[in-house]
Amino acid sequence: MTSNPLDRLARRTSPTELTDILTQGAADYAGNRCMYRLGFIAMELPDLPARLQVGRVVFARGIGPVTTQRTSVVQRPGDELIFEKTLDPFVSVGDALPLMMLEIDDKLPDESVDQAIDRWYAEAVGAAGFVSALLDERLFQRPVLEDLLIFDEEGREVIGAADARMRLRHFLPYPISELELEALRQLGEAYRPDSPESAAARWYLRAAQAGPLADSVVFLWIAIDALLGADGARVVPALHARFDELGIDLTPLPITPGRLYGLRGDVVHGGKEQPAGLREGFYVLETLTRTLLRAALDLESLWPFQVGQPWSPLKDMDALEASWASPQVKLSKRQRAGEP
Repeated sequence: MTSNPLDRLARRTSPTELTDILTQGAADYAGNRCMYRLGFIAMELPDLPARLQVGRVVFARGIGPVTTQRTSVVQRPGDELIFEKTLDPFVSVGDALPLMMLEIDDKLPDESVDQAIDRWYAEAVGAAGFVSALLDERLFQRPVLEDLLIFDEEGREVIGAADARMRLRHFLPYPISELELEALRQLGEAYRPDSPESAAARWYLRAAQAGPLADSVVFLWIAIDALLGADGARVVPALHARFDELGIDLTPLPITPGRLYGLRGDVVHGGKEQPAGLREGFYVLETLTRTLLRAALDLESLWPFQVGQPWSPLKDMDALEASWASPQVKLSKRQRAGEP
């Protein structure tokens, strides 16, 4: 039994109530008290109170370690959709290091727990940003955990944890052809690290890794600005002109470039974390950015511009999609010393 007041998860009586948002959700506990946690390596600041509150966000300082739950999910290669999931219910982080824990008390929603976690994250980091602007970022130097604690019906005892591992893509099994191998050889010769194309590729990857979040919309527009060499009111006309040069008609897009730029404004100027059209807009912007990146270095590939598009001239994609209707999850759980 730990005496560290920060280490809430280690105090639960049993690790049997475990879930991860990605593959299981947490609907069975809807309405229960929950606590979103985001932990950072911090610097000790002796004159600062051990606990502060900004809005709903409680800032709790202390010395690690703190226990979290961590789930790793890796897709197997091949035509079957199979995920290898490993759940570790007792991961110790920040041993002997000063930590800053950001905590938000709430009720577990009936659905869309992943969206709730996105909102909690934005709320917590926004509060941390204000504290950093008032002081500096020494209290929030490196993130070490993100999870969701679930309490019993009385809201007193921690009975389990929900892992915040989310936004895992299902990668279709496109084969590597000679065209991709040649493009990779060409890229090896053409890549220049100090170039607008390199900067754009870096911002694109950050967006792709983060998934359909407000931040990603900004990242993708930074990439597009760099590739077009335009900004402000000139960006959308420059985008249309570039795709005209490439012989690609943008008319069929479900969201126009002008509206996509408006989505950027919703995030940057309107401060919206989940503006209307965020998810669909992210995927359209991602496709446009991928197209521009390939064109910038004259790279060709049979892999589609739209990630996850069920198209390949080398596979029966209809049969593959049918087989993916029932994905499989192979679960293993790490045991710790003394567990049965």
